[in-house]
Amino acid sequence: MARLLQWVQMPTPEQIQDVLREVIDPELRKDIVSLGMVRSIEQPEEGRVDVIVSLTTPGCPIRAHFEKAVAEKVSIVELPGFEGDVVDLSVVGGVRDLSVDGDGTTEAVAPLDALAGEHGDVSLHAERVDGDLFAVDVFPL
Repeated sequence: MARLLQWVQMPTPEQIQDVLREVIDPELRKDIVSLGMVRSIEQPEEGRVDVIVSLTTPGCPIRAHFEKAVAEKVSIVELPGFEGDVVDLSVVGGVRDLSVDGDGTTEAVAPLDALAGEHGDVSLHAERVDGDLFAVDVFPL
């Protein structure tokens, strides 16, 4: 499975591999890096990362799980000038709930709102990783 990922700032292959350790094979209950499923991490051009993951069996019935999990674990957004370090956003039935560093707010966070809009009912958790860059986990509800 090949997956094209867009980044604001180019991460190192080691940083990508670290976040991929959070992708667990639900049948083997181990991460895809330890299982040797991550075959390559390439950066063919600025702003693009290609991750190749080999599935455990041909016609793997949980292929969609791996595609979604890999894409969700390596999402990075840039929030210039944003004051908080941890952002939680949930959208359920069109109702938006946002918390910055544990405090509720109605502040607009355009990149996260746009990302949430792509998934319907969703919960997002973003943590500052460096400067204006935030790692984002997406949890469809």
